[in-house]
Amino acid sequence: MTGGGAPPDWEFCGQEADPATDPIGCRGIRLDDRTACLAHLPPHEQEQYLARLAREPSIDHPNIDHRGTTFTEELLERLLQAVQDSTGCSVFGTAQFSGATFSGKASFTKTTFSGDALFHGATFSTQEFGPLACKGQLDLSDAVFRGPVTIEAAARSLKCWRTRWESAAGMRLRYAKVDLTDALPEVSLSITSRPTELEGVEEEVLKALRLEYAKDIKVDEKRLDEGGRPLVRIRSLSGVDAGRLALNDVDLAPCRFTGAVHLDQLSLGHVTFEPSPKGVRGWRWRPVYWRLRPTLIEEHYWRASKPSTGWKPAPPGGTIAKPSGLAPLYRQLRKALEDAKNQPDSAGFYYGEMEMRRLTHHRPLFERALLWVYWKVSGYGMSALRALVSLLLAIGLTVVLLMWVGLPATPRTQGPVVTTGQNFVATTVNPGPGGAAPRPIDEWFTPGRAEKAGRTALNSVLFRSAGQGLTVPGTYIEMTCRLVEPVLLALFLLAVRGRVKR
Repeated sequence: MTGGGAPPDWEFCGQEADPATDPIGCRGIRLDDRTACLAHLPPHEQEQYLARLAREPSIDHPNIDHRGTTFTEELLERLLQAVQDSTGCSVFGTAQFSGATFSGKASFTKTTFSGDALFHGATFSTQEFGPLACKGQLDLSDAVFRGPVTIEAAARSLKCWRTRWESAAGMRLRYAKVDLTDALPEVSLSITSRPTELEGVEEEVLKALRLEYAKDIKVDEKRLDEGGRPLVRIRSLSGVDAGRLALNDVDLAPCRFTGAVHLDQLSLGHVTFEPSPKGVRGWRWRPVYWRLRPTLIEEHYWRASKPSTGWKPAPPGGTIAKPSGLAPLYRQLRKALEDAKNQPDSAGFYYGEMEMRRLTHHRPLFERALLWVYWKVSGYGMSALRALVSLLLAIGLTVVLLMWVGLPATPRTQGPVVTTGQNFVATTVNPGPGGAAPRPIDEWFTPGRAEKAGRTALNSVLFRSAGQGLTVPGTYIEMTCRLVEPVLLALFLLAVRGRVKR
C-alpha cells in the first residue's frame, strides 16, 4: 500500500518510495526477518513463506500479519490455498490485515478465522466479501468498500466503526453483534439475518458461535431457530445517517440510537426491541405497575440509574441519556415503525415518547401536569381498561355530588291535619330549579334521588340534558360532567380502536 500520510507504527516495506510524491512507499509489514512485505518478496521467497504456512499443524491454525500489504486477486488466492484443509476451507488463527489493500475479486470466500480477523483501515474493490466465519471479532473499522458489495459472515462480533461504503452494500449475517458507530453508508446499506448456515466454513466454529449467541440472549441452543427469532443483534447506530439504512430480521434490543440522524427515515422490516419490565416494580421511592411495551436500551439505562428495579443498568463508564434526549428518538422511530406498518411497536414507542416528555423537567409545568393527567386517566390513550375505570369513577363521583348538593329538595305539602269531610288549605313547598338541597342527611341518599342523579350523569356523557331541575351547584356539576365525561368516553373508544388495530 502506498500513498501520502504518516508512516505506520510497524516495520514497513518502503519499496516504491518516491521523494517527490510518496517518501514512505509501500506500508506493507515486513515478513519475519525479511526486508519486504509479502507483495514485494521475490517469487521464490513467496513460495517458501506460503509452503511454511501449509506445513503448520492444523490444530494450531496459522496466525498471520499482513498489515498494510497490497493484495492482488491472484496473491490472495495463493495465500488462501496455502491454508486450505481437506474440505477446501481456508483456515487461519488470528489474521491481521489492517491497512491492507485488496484489488479485484479478493473476497475471502469459504474462509474461517479461529481467532480475530482484523481489517481495520483496509480498502476493498470486491463485490463479494465472504462467506466467512470468524470465531472472534471481525473488525472492519475505518475500512473502505469502493464498489457495491455483499458481505456474508458469521462472527462473534462485527465492528464497523467509521466504515465507509461508497456504493450500495448488503450484509447477510449470522450470530453477530454489530457495532455501526459513525459508519458511513454513502448510498444504501441493508443488514439482515442470513436464513441458512454458511457453507464451506468450519462447522466447529459455527457451532461455537451458535452456542455463544444462544447464551447471550438466554435461549436454549436447540430453540434458537424457533419463532422467527433474529440471529443478528445491532449494538449501536450512534452517529449513523439512518436514512440510508435498512434493517430486517435483526434484534435491536441492545442498540444505542443516541447520536443517529434521520431515524424517521430508517427502513425497518422484522425487528425486535428490549421489552420493559412487567408488573409492580420499585420506581424511586414507590411501587409502580409497568405495562409491557418495547423500549430503547437507553431508557433502561436511565431508569436503572434512579434507581428502579427490573430495568437494565448501563455498563460501567457508559453514558446515560436524559428523557429530553430520548423523546425525539422515540418520536422518530415511531414514524419509521408506522411507515413499516408495525402498529404494536409504534404504539409502544408513542407511549415511550409521552413518558419521556412527561419526565423532562425543563418543560412547562402546565404541560407536564396535563401529560400526567393524560397518563393517569387513559395511559396516553392506549389503555382501554384505565380509560373505562376513569369514566366509571367520574360517573360515580357525579352521582354522589348530585345526590348531595345537585338535586333540589323533594317538594312537600304543608297544611293542617283535618278529619274526613272538612275543608282545609294546603301549601306545596317546591324549592324550584335553583332551590337548596335538603339539609337532613337521611334525605341526601335515597333511591329516587339516586335514579335522578344517575340519569343526569349518564346523559352528560352523551351531551344530552336529563330534564332534571338542579340546584346552582348541580348546574355547574352537570356542566363540568359534559366537558369531562365525553372526553373520557372518547379516550376509551380510542384505546379500544388502537387495541383492535394492533
